[in-house]
Amino acid sequence: MVDHAQSPVVGSFIAGAVTVGIPVRDLEAAVTWHQRWIGREPDLVPMPGMVEWRINDGCYLQFFESAEAAGAAVVRLSVTDAQVAHEAALAGGLDIDPIEDYGFVKFTEFRDHEGNRFGLVQEDPSE
Repeated sequence: MVDHAQSPVVGSFIAGAVTVGIPVRDLEAAVTWHQRWIGREPDLVPMPGMVEWRINDGCYLQFFESAEAAGAAVVRLSVTDAQVAHEAALAGGLDIDPIEDYGFVKFTEFRDHEGNRFGLVQEDPSE
């Protein structure tokens, strides 16, 4: 296991939470689309043109209007069970790729209406 505390940046400055910024052309359409898989309205509207969902204690997804950068985000989210997450995504109406099993990790991905990519990753705890 890697001791991340040895990194001068991670060990000294990073408090633990991560906010991932995801650019979109149309924030209202993005909220409607992402509510399908997140299951609720955004937790926060920090300022006009921006919304944020708290995914768990250390992960926040922040969507903001930026037409020139929209569709370029790549987000990877760790899940405890890729199969359960995949089935939930399908039940929510998402067009999600089949699960790929690489032995040390299981992976599946979907794209939102703007082309942003969201991967769901289940790591093998023995690795």
